[in-house]
Amino acid sequence: MIWNFCIKRPVFTTVIFLILAIFGIYGYSDLPVRNFPDIDIPVVSVDVVLPGAEPEVVEREIIDPLEEEINTIEGLDTLQSTAREQVASITAEFNLERDIDIAAQDVRDAVERARRRLPSDAEAPIVRKLDMDAMPIVWVAFTGDERWDEVRMSDYVDQYVVNRLEPLPGVGRVMVGGDQQYAVRVVLDHEKLAAHRVTVQDVVSTIQANNVDIPSGRIEGKTREFMVKTLGRLDSPEAFNRLIVGQGLEGPVRLADVGEARDGVESDRRLSRFNRLPALGVGVIQQSGANTVEVAQQVVRRMEEIGPDLPEGLDYHIASDQSEFISESIRDLQVSILLATLLVFVVIMFFLRSLGATLITTVAIPTSLAVGMALIYAFGFSMNVITLLGLILVIGIVVDDAIVILESSYRHLEEGSSQKASARVGTTEVAFAAIANTLSLGAVFIPVAFTRGIIGRIFFEFGITVAVTIFASTFTALTLTPMLCSRFLRVSPSRGWVSRSIDRGLDRLGDFYNLVLNWSLKHRGMVVLLAVVVLVSGILFFLGLSTEFQPDIDAGEFILSFETAEGTTLRETDRYVTQIEEYLEKQAEVDNFFLLIGGMGAGEEVNSGMIIVGLVDRADRADHEQVIMDRYRNDLEQIPGGQIYTVQFGGPGGGEAPLQAVIQHEDLEELDRLQREITDWMRQQPEFVGVDADLSLERPQVEVRFDRDIAAQHGISVTEISQALRYLLSQPEIGEVEIGQQRYDLISEIASRGRTVPDLLEEIYLRDSAGELVALANLV
Repeated sequence: MIWNFCIKRPVFTTVIFLILAIFGIYGYSDLPVRNFPDIDIPVVSVDVVLPGAEPEVVEREIIDPLEEEINTIEGLDTLQSTAREQVASITAEFNLERDIDIAAQDVRDAVERARRRLPSDAEAPIVRKLDMDAMPIVWVAFTGDERWDEVRMSDYVDQYVVNRLEPLPGVGRVMVGGDQQYAVRVVLDHEKLAAHRVTVQDVVSTIQANNVDIPSGRIEGKTREFMVKTLGRLDSPEAFNRLIVGQGLEGPVRLADVGEARDGVESDRRLSRFNRLPALGVGVIQQSGANTVEVAQQVVRRMEEIGPDLPEGLDYHIASDQSEFISESIRDLQVSILLATLLVFVVIMFFLRSLGATLITTVAIPTSLAVGMALIYAFGFSMNVITLLGLILVIGIVVDDAIVILESSYRHLEEGSSQKASARVGTTEVAFAAIANTLSLGAVFIPVAFTRGIIGRIFFEFGITVAVTIFASTFTALTLTPMLCSRFLRVSPSRGWVSRSIDRGLDRLGDFYNLVLNWSLKHRGMVVLLAVVVLVSGILFFLGLSTEFQPDIDAGEFILSFETAEGTTLRETDRYVTQIEEYLEKQAEVDNFFLLIGGMGAGEEVNSGMIIVGLVDRADRADHEQVIMDRYRNDLEQIPGGQIYTVQFGGPGGGEAPLQAVIQHEDLEELDRLQREITDWMRQQPEFVGVDADLSLERPQVEVRFDRDIAAQHGISVTEISQALRYLLSQPEIGEVEIGQQRYDLISEIASRGRTVPDLLEEIYLRDSAGELVALANLV
């Protein structure tokens, strides 16, 4: 038997376990540290941008062709799509058994087949796997004084900060929220255009024709050749203003006569602030499976290196660091493991009252944990609250076999056997019972690892960790423990008064148990009845317990998500969110808050956003985070003009609502009516908070209907009318401007933007086939 070999070869046994301990320590130090296990959920998203398109067009032109192809993929469970202004989002959820990489490739193939049916001006579809690590783990907010506007700050951060964060090990992507990149904006005045008899198409076509660099070839001489470079690009707003865009009655009409080219930004639909100061946010996203704590610490250290080099007037703040909560959670669990080990030591010492015997059994704990660490490292697991929970659970189990073997060996030693003989015979007597006990425990915990559904994915590492650690403890008990018993186990010749007092107490406890046992045997019916009462009571209490996916945690930060009515302008949304900021500024529990509107998605929706709220340390506030969140939500719901929701950090659910319902109907108007009835009823119930629906048909819009007969008489196509409106109202990119060694976007817009009314559309003019101007009001 293996224990006989270990008793005969103590040095070899010691070396083997030292090697296992080294592997365990290495595995422990190299395990990725995360909050929850790395879970691959087979969910794939597809995003497509169609510039200037309303939701109905997005659904018809983008979503329908893509859904037809994606819906044929094998293993598809659910397919959800959302049509917003300019943006189509499709989410394909597959059976949990499907490999996410294969599912993602199938979706890419389906999207590629559907691309020929998509509009030519649609941007390339973006296919992504749902990654639980795809959210920033660290947000760094940059603020500046009056010398730093949004453009200058964005340019500096992009060139000197992002490039120093991206190479860090474990960093997958660095995203910038609320950035404002430089652009030249061509602001056209529709009244001046009409007065100078120039159309929008005249301006745009002139700019595009006179702002190009076309390779012109080379000039070859007898001995040398020269590249011909045409300097056709304009390099400043002033150069665009001098550009001749038409011929009027009084001579050439320049761009400055009908509008103005001026410095601006690519998008003015973004807003970010830190503690009510204009700010720029840098979010760091880790690579899948990376060590969350290590990546976050590297980012913080790199920012400490960058900080002294920042120009005067520019400063940074760590607005959010999720690794702090993870580190604290892991640290608490590690302390729990140490306390549990200490308590096991005290309990064993109390009953055995022998330091040598106690150390022999207690050494099984770190040895088994070390072997377990080596195994879970080999399995590719991470150190998270689930695996550490499993290790805490097995601490009391891993010493069972060692105690049984030690007690059996001690009994033979008391009967006069030698140390080696007592260890050998004692282990042989209980070895197979210990193996049977281990197999029974494995039969309990291994099925946990293979539970179906998302719960099984989360607790897979838990079940395997517990099982391998228990197996490691049995291996330790059958090898290391007999060897130690054969060398260090001795019978105490005499006991002190403390030991004798404990023996007397245990004897009295045994006498009391004997009385209880005798009474139970005489009153069997009463004992059975009592057992039935306890069983029924336990079932009733269990049914009365509330259930939830995860407990309420105190991560020290949370998100306030808000939205205003559809069609609300950025200025009005800012007015609403300013009241939220004023409220947060007055709260003693709030350490800092970081606001983001737009800039985080392709649609740049200006009627919604989020505020990351950081709380002071738990010791410095009286209430739990959940209590604070509920109070803030109740208070902020009183602010008119929008809706507010709270989202908790730190869980594996991705911040989604705990209760989601899907309503289906063929008629969109009827579906809207039904969802209104349901949401209104839910908002009246005290059990529900933060009720919201993703269907909204309230966005105000102006419908332009074409008089095709009159348009045909003037030789004007629908495309020309639509393009004229797009150049003025959609802020499209109409070219590029080269300043220095950088190229920036050239964007057109209408001068009265922000105070326009639908009637303005009638004051726009187009040029017909005869060269005459025709008012848009005559064509629509």
